[in-house]
Amino acid sequence: MSMLWMTSLPADAGKLIKAAYKKEVPRGLDFSITKARKPEWLAENLDNPFRDWDGREQITAANAKKSAQLYKKNAGNCKNTGWTNGHRYSECNIEIAGEGIYRSF
Repeated sequence: MSMLWMTSLPADAGKLIKAAYKKEVPRGLDFSITKARKPEWLAENLDNPFRDWDGREQITAANAKKSAQLYKKNAGNCKNTGWTNGHRYSECNIEIAGEGIYRSF
């Protein structure tokens, strides 16, 4: 292996991987672990499709934050529609959240 880059992974996993592979860097491993996430962040953002916008070069921090917040706000509306199980929730989640985000930009 000549390259190992990981981003937005659980903080505990990031620590273990760093410890295991850090010694390989002097041997030529191109190694990078970034945005190690705390369990609270993962629990709050795991289902948010805009979670990976955080830190992207082509997306401003303000737009990434606004999109994530709008998604959370609008996706919460699904719980009030009776669409609470399986695919019906997923469809509602995408439909309501997408519409709310579209209207906000």
